[in-house]
Amino acid sequence: MLYPWLNEPYKQLQQLTVQERLPHALLFVGPTGLGKQELALTFSQFLHCHSPKGTLPCDTCDACTLFNAGSHPDHLLVAPEEAGKAILIDQIRHVVEFSHHTAKQGGYRTIVVSPAERMNWNAQNALLKTLEEPGAKTLLILVAEQINQLLPTVVSRCQQRHIVAPSLTDGVAWLQEHAIDETEAKGLLLSARYAPLYAISLREKPWFKERRLLFSEIAAIQKNAIHLPKIAKKLSEYDGQEFLPALYQWVAQVIKAQQGALTTRDEALVAGIDELAQQQPQRLFAFQEAVLRALSLWLSGANPNKEILYEQLLMVLLGVPLTRDIVQAY
Repeated sequence: MLYPWLNEPYKQLQQLTVQERLPHALLFVGPTGLGKQELALTFSQFLHCHSPKGTLPCDTCDACTLFNAGSHPDHLLVAPEEAGKAILIDQIRHVVEFSHHTAKQGGYRTIVVSPAERMNWNAQNALLKTLEEPGAKTLLILVAEQINQLLPTVVSRCQQRHIVAPSLTDGVAWLQEHAIDETEAKGLLLSARYAPLYAISLREKPWFKERRLLFSEIAAIQKNAIHLPKIAKKLSEYDGQEFLPALYQWVAQVIKAQQGALTTRDEALVAGIDELAQQQPQRLFAFQEAVLRALSLWLSGANPNKEILYEQLLMVLLGVPLTRDIVQAY
């Protein structure tokens, strides 16, 4: 079964199929933790299924059995060979060859590339001609979170489908169905940009478990500047790709509180929110911008000196402007 927030985009794909308007290349774009790859695979499986149950694959026919075993002859899933590594040109050359074979079961050939932004530049360039002329009854689905890391020529050859998170209310309800109480569910979703699957993955992260004290210590920097190096060292122990987006969302709650627009907050962050809300608005905006810049560089593959990075970030809360670009902390 699809996650409930994927029902509408899946329905749209079904409509395109019925209307015979399905493009040959789709690009699913959205934050992590929304099940974009599952959407791509479920739709691919449906196109191969011999006995669909309504709009969903049956999961029991020979085609579905092969698909679920990862051995359907007319389907190809392309991913990094090692976690965190790139998708290489040789893998895309296999895609090009596969896309021009005759379908062994007489229907569609489907190819899912996920995460597509892991293709290196050579791999992306190698895919261009296939995206433009993939062969009859061939569907390529690229799944991406960071569309800015895809070549414009790749993006322009695909029909984009933006996958959005459910509302906070719907997300909380779904998490409650998975034995997470309402208060914790709100905290998780507010740290995960409302993405339920990502929210669940945060439950066991040390920084999330410790967020009450952690955010209070960050908020109190102005009064306890002497502790700044100690706090920076503590933050450096966390995975910045996970922690920095959450920190950005926490500061967003503070800014909304200052503006009287905060309707939902993480109850574990109340003390920190109240403390930081006393800061000058421009200082909070500067801090949030510095966090975003640090995250962008982190995602670009930079290898930061973590302690220096967090010292620079925390100094913004003391009113010290960044006199050089944050990249120089690396």
